[in-house]
Amino acid sequence: QEEGTGYPRLLTAGETDDLATRIPTFQAPRVEFSNRYAPINKPDVVDKWMRSPQAPKEEVIVLIDPDNWLLQPIARHVSKVSEGHALAQQAFFYKNPLVKELYQLVCSRNCAYTPDDAAVPYFVHREDLRKIAPLWRELTIKIKEMSWRDPSLLTRFKSIQIDWCAEMYGYVFAAAELGIRHTIKGHLQLRDVDTPVPKSQESKIPMIHMGRAWFPKGDKSAERWRHTEGRNFAYRGIQVWCKCNWTASHIIPWPVPSGTDFASTQTLRILHDSVEMYGPLPQSKYRGGPTRHGYNQKYP
Repeated sequence: QEEGTGYPRLLTAGETDDLATRIPTFQAPRVEFSNRYAPINKPDVVDKWMRSPQAPKEEVIVLIDPDNWLLQPIARHVSKVSEGHALAQQAFFYKNPLVKELYQLVCSRNCAYTPDDAAVPYFVHREDLRKIAPLWRELTIKIKEMSWRDPSLLTRFKSIQIDWCAEMYGYVFAAAELGIRHTIKGHLQLRDVDTPVPKSQESKIPMIHMGRAWFPKGDKSAERWRHTEGRNFAYRGIQVWCKCNWTASHIIPWPVPSGTDFASTQTLRILHDSVEMYGPLPQSKYRGGPTRHGYNQKYP
């Protein structure tokens, strides 16, 4: 952590959990809408945070997901942000004309604006985020309710995945309605499913968006951890770990063989080193042991 920075965790739950004494945490109760669409928790808790006594005092806020893991300092990116001008990762729907088509269906102002195809991490000025957050939630709900009323929209916008990614468009469209411009940049994060970067570029990746890990094809050590799930990604190698697997918290493949792609290597390194340094995740009423019933459960 760099001097002058903070790292609050935003938690949606009925009460604070057992990690709140170890990690600076803002907790807010979940909204009923999250029972039908869980990602609404993201804009909802951001808005509640921005309106709370714990609201950030820093000028620039960097919004990342829990599965974004930092690899290096990000100050050089923060310095490019000013009020009215943010910075964000190039989204998977970059330059897809359906994004503006969807915007035309939901916008209520500034509809001639071309939305920026932004994804986390969002580097945004505090005052801009204060304005974006409530509109982000409102537009996310609007997109979901519109698709529930007219399921044909799920087919029409299938390539931009509005079923699960509605909150991403809620953010993008909120910024568009407010006229807050984003500089779009590649490799602010590297997703597990992204094309691996050349070795010369690996040291420039500020964070990964972890999900899966693969060992190289033909690696004999992979067999003890080989997954039966994830066959669609077999071209990447032998899948040995996935955050979606019920064993993810306690079975961590190690050591990592040479030839393993960068994102997989960093994912397994951070998992392994964290357990070495801090020990296994503590079990509590907030966090049970491994379960075959899914890798997460709703807490009231």
